[in-house]
Amino acid sequence: MNPHTLASMMLLLPLAAALVVLLFHGALKGIAHIISTLTAVTIFVCSVLLLMNGTDITGNEGLLFPFIKIGSFSVDLSFIIDRQSRGMMFIVTFIGMLVHIYSLGYMKDDDAKARFFGALSLFMFSMTGIVLAANL
Repeated sequence: MNPHTLASMMLLLPLAAALVVLLFHGALKGIAHIISTLTAVTIFVCSVLLLMNGTDITGNEGLLFPFIKIGSFSVDLSFIIDRQSRGMMFIVTFIGMLVHIYSLGYMKDDDAKARFFGALSLFMFSMTGIVLAANL
C-alpha cells in the first residue's frame, strides 16, 4: 500500500471513529467500543506496514491539503514520514491498541463506555497527529 495513503488513513481513521462514536453514542451504545477498538487495531496494522515499507515522505509529498493561504504566507496540513516517525508511530499505535484492548475489560460494566471509547479514539487521533506532523 502507498505510504501516503497509509499515513492519511492512520491520521484520519481515529478522528472519524471518534466523531461517529461521540456524535451517536446513544444509538451506538452497544458497539461503540468495538468501532473504537477495531480502529486502533487497524491503525496498528497500518503502522506495521509503514514500518516495513521504509519509504520516506518529506516536503510537498506529505501535503494533505492547504489550510490557510494569505499572500506568500501559507499554513498547510501535511505530514512527514521518516525513520524516526515510523518507529514512533509503531510505538504509539501499539500502546494505543493495548490500552483499547485493556479498556474493553476495565469498562465492561460502565454506563459511560461509549463516551470513554470516543474520547480514547480522539486521543489516538491526537497522538498520531503529533507523531506525523510536519511542523508545529
